[in-house]
Amino acid sequence: MAEGGQRFGCVVSARKIDGVPEYPGNFLWERLLRVRNPFGELNGINPYIALSDILTNLCLWFAVMVIIVGTINARFWEDAQYKKFQQEFEASVNRRFPKGKGPQFRPRHDAPGEQRWMFPVKMLFGASSMDLSEGGKRALQAFAGILVANKNLWWRIRVEAHTHQPSRHPSTADELHAMQLTANRAVVVAMYLYKRCHVEPYRVVASGRGYQDLIREQEPTSLENDRVDILVIPYNVGQGALH
Repeated sequence: MAEGGQRFGCVVSARKIDGVPEYPGNFLWERLLRVRNPFGELNGINPYIALSDILTNLCLWFAVMVIIVGTINARFWEDAQYKKFQQEFEASVNRRFPKGKGPQFRPRHDAPGEQRWMFPVKMLFGASSMDLSEGGKRALQAFAGILVANKNLWWRIRVEAHTHQPSRHPSTADELHAMQLTANRAVVVAMYLYKRCHVEPYRVVASGRGYQDLIREQEPTSLENDRVDILVIPYNVGQGALH
């Protein structure tokens, strides 16, 4: 083609630069190697700039892929660590308590890796008492022994006390009583874990939930809703690594 000829609507030069033909057979290669000046005209082939652009794009794609793959692997690794924690801690509880005589593992919309152990109120307290029974003290001592022996597996525990509704249509006074009752029970358990069972106080949180989280939602007045949950929270990425 003569100098000044047109190809694909663009005015191009018929020269050779660095031994590269003016019109290579592969149009993609030609597009990659041609560099436009600010006025939109084709100045010819500059393989160094073109190759540097290609390498830059490849590096960017590689960096994006590394980030994506790293994020996925980190999540899988985190899930694997949580699963290992759950298995080890659950095995410790099952070894310590006779079958059917200890707390129950009862997940309730908890975060990944967290374990919720449910103690029926009758295991720890009297019918409406806020004082621990002797059997309740023994149960907490046994559970605290597992916590202390596995301190490397968990970061914090949350003591949640729950109760039932006194009727299908409770009053504001009923709700206030339920909150006070469960808050007091949660604090009693938390203080016993600290004072008698040597669990560090900064690792214990107490919460009275009233009847906000019934396990028998269709039977809100059932006594099975009366319980104390101890939620064992493992280390996560923010607090450190599981060992």
